[in-house]
Amino acid sequence: MLLSEPIDLNRATAADLLAIPWLNPLLAHGIIALRDSLGGYRSVQQLLLVEGMSAEWYEAIAPCVSVATGPEAPRRRQGGLLLRAGLDPLSPGREGVATLGRALLARGQWQFAAVLEKDRGETDFADWLGLSACHRGERWTLVAGDFTVGSGLGLVFSGAQRSASDWRDGGVRGPDRLRPAKTPIEERARRGAGVEFAGRGWDVALSASLTGRDARLNPDGTVARLVAGRVHDDSASRAADDAVTELALGSCIARRIGEVRATVSGAWVRYGCRFAPAESLTSFHGRALGDVGVTLETGTEHRRIAVEVAAAPPSGWAGAAEFSGAWQGASAGAGLSVFNERFFAPLGRSSLLTRCRHRLLGRAQASYRFGGLEVTLRGNTSCDYVNESLPGRVGIELTQRVGPLGVGLAVNRRFRLDQRTYRNSRWSAGYRAGPADVLLVVEDAYPEDGAGRGRMAAASVLLESTPWCLAVSGARFDISGSGIRMWLRERASIPGGGFGTSASAWRCSVAPGFSPGRGVRLTLGAGATFRDDPVVDIAGQMEVPLP
Repeated sequence: MLLSEPIDLNRATAADLLAIPWLNPLLAHGIIALRDSLGGYRSVQQLLLVEGMSAEWYEAIAPCVSVATGPEAPRRRQGGLLLRAGLDPLSPGREGVATLGRALLARGQWQFAAVLEKDRGETDFADWLGLSACHRGERWTLVAGDFTVGSGLGLVFSGAQRSASDWRDGGVRGPDRLRPAKTPIEERARRGAGVEFAGRGWDVALSASLTGRDARLNPDGTVARLVAGRVHDDSASRAADDAVTELALGSCIARRIGEVRATVSGAWVRYGCRFAPAESLTSFHGRALGDVGVTLETGTEHRRIAVEVAAAPPSGWAGAAEFSGAWQGASAGAGLSVFNERFFAPLGRSSLLTRCRHRLLGRAQASYRFGGLEVTLRGNTSCDYVNESLPGRVGIELTQRVGPLGVGLAVNRRFRLDQRTYRNSRWSAGYRAGPADVLLVVEDAYPEDGAGRGRMAAASVLLESTPWCLAVSGARFDISGSGIRMWLRERASIPGGGFGTSASAWRCSVAPGFSPGRGVRLTLGAGATFRDDPVVDIAGQMEVPLP
């Protein structure tokens, strides 16, 4: 029924979306929240922007929903303002505050974005500030400021959400390789300008950027290595902030030939300081490097196959392949990537420049749905040939929904040849009646050698009565031994809310929300953790549409 009568994303309530048997309430409410922020969906592909929406979830949901395109479709708002702040009372001063601000504005074919972020542990007012402007026409896209570039399977250029929905419309569907940065992607964003043209079966994109990168320097001023994911502070290590400039030039040329789309991507990068890492055999040395890749893709609306090969002269190479398909009641996907130790691609998915190794990455998932039952098998692995390690994860998940009742069971095995193997099982039960949605979760994690164990039991209630909503949750963690960390995604209205611990604790949280109308949404969240002494954390979020 759902496939023949798709649900309109621009008119559906959370209860309407929960008619999709395998959709969980968190994603349903995330879809509604994003719609309020955007002022209405323009395409089903925008579901990929929902917090927690994976490519697998998107493939399962997309056939069941649609977007109204006629005169009755709601008028799209021209932008929005998002402000989010969190406070950790145990950290002194500004170090205990985390903030995120985002302003989006659209005027005709122009789009403007401003993003400000500060992580906990940092003393600056803003750890990252991004500004961008984009003019998106039917065939041309111009972007300036902070942006990302995506192409093929990401070996040369790895932009956000690049290839997950490329083939939804059966091929080259307009200029979409250059995207303004709308999230704080410090290590991926490029700062400069780009232009893209799509038409007559061709897609051509050119870009240039000059960006500062954090780096560790040798005593003589050369670069020992780039630094990724580091919290900035006021210590002596701040000398590494923006220590080296990165000049990057890129080009992508795609052509559709029959049922196949071929793409050639090239990148040239030059750094302001010479790289001279201690390990020379598997590290980049010098100032400049280049990469080139070729991608072949073919498929239909429900099938897709893609292969990509790339080279980094003089001796670096990499390859990748992906397959995805959807059938009546079933879907499957698999991917494989291989990199040799001399493949240096700072703008690609594997951006390492020092201490590289031969690597293999694999992933696969298959799902089958029958009525209200869904069975999912998934696994991923990687191999480092030098260390002869084989980390990975395999798992099975079963979900069943009968009317307002939903039950789920998941079993996972996480392994690595040179370390302990962990098993994890998770059981959940949910019930929705009117404005109330109740969820119970029990999880058990333990290493197979028996040294330690982790258990969690959690309960949460979500109440909705326009214009108010309230999420309340409580959990008990019982953890013994070392190396075990458990995570609870709390059902707070603030996206990304969650709690992780490696020690036994009690946890409770509450998050009221208020939507007075016209897309405005206010949310507060407070949590308390009880170990030896109670610890309180507070967060708030405001979403306001811009005229």
